[in-house]
Amino acid sequence: MKRYTALFLTVCMLLLCFLSAGCGKGKEGGKETAVDTQSEPIGTQEPAGTSGTQETASPGNDSQTAGGETGTPGDGAQTAGGETDAPGEQGFPPFDKSQPWDGKNASVGWYILGDPLAYEISDAYDLYALSLLVEASSLGLYYYYDPNYMILLDTDGDGEVFDEVGYSEDRVISGEVMSGTEIHLKSDIDLNGKTWLPIGSSGSFRGYFCGDGYTISNFVVDGSTAGPKRANVANSYYGLFAALATTGEISDLTVADATFTVDSVEGKNTNVYIGVLSALTTDAVKVRNCNICNVKVEIKKLGDNHTYFGYALGSVSNSGAVVENIKAFQLTVEESGGEPDVPTATEWIGLDSTQSVQPIDCQTVTADPRK
Repeated sequence: MKRYTALFLTVCMLLLCFLSAGCGKGKEGGKETAVDTQSEPIGTQEPAGTSGTQETASPGNDSQTAGGETGTPGDGAQTAGGETDAPGEQGFPPFDKSQPWDGKNASVGWYILGDPLAYEISDAYDLYALSLLVEASSLGLYYYYDPNYMILLDTDGDGEVFDEVGYSEDRVISGEVMSGTEIHLKSDIDLNGKTWLPIGSSGSFRGYFCGDGYTISNFVVDGSTAGPKRANVANSYYGLFAALATTGEISDLTVADATFTVDSVEGKNTNVYIGVLSALTTDAVKVRNCNICNVKVEIKKLGDNHTYFGYALGSVSNSGAVVENIKAFQLTVEESGGEPDVPTATEWIGLDSTQSVQPIDCQTVTADPRK
């Protein structure tokens, strides 16, 4: 009997062990459940080396831009014009164009990103770039610009810009005379009393400069910028523009609070041209609907050969030119260095070589024409 009892107990023990078998268990909601060794479906498993959620790039650490490139804005990110800055320019500081013009920096963003049929200029940095671009075309020069579209300067004085911050061989630009191109002012421009490089001082401007009723003011032209840099050319040009040619045009513009000082004339047989709007014009140019306000002309030294001075234009050398509706308010002239050559047309034009251009409705007024 004891033998059967022992056998029965052994069978019961084996049965209980079988029913309770299940190695490797977990707990869920107070109940024991088997652990699922396939925690994620195929294709969603984390790659080796990651932990928890997928890591994402933080702003400033090569985050992806809308153009598909990587980099923080201004540091290798795609620009508005679709152009991509050179890599490795981390943390390049933006240039504050709202500060008064410093007389040396220039911005070509309007030229690179703008409409080539109707460029828009908004500040002194843009306007100075126009002068440099026309100059570069005449002299066969080119410029490099940084990620902010500012022309690179030789700030360390070593004679080159290749070592300047922001340099890239991909950001290079040559000049042009703007032939057939419209340039529109979008605001008044204050040149902060700095010395101005007349537009076209080594060549000529051949586009349409549309002032659109705005004013360019507060600048000086003297011997340091009036002389061209071309070889074998000794003439000097004193004006907002140095020279207009072909179909060049200035319209709906006011020049105010400026001083033109003829104080340094170098070279043999030098001709000096002085005109507030443009010192020299050739071919069928047009200058219309412009004002000259609070401008001073100081002739401290005459040219070795001839000096031509006119209120609006220093010289006109083609019968197809048009000069009309020009008003001058508080324009003063000092001739301590001697009188210029006698004008052959009127006081508005210093020299009319064809003696055929007759100004239309050009007058001196007693009230600011802008008001």
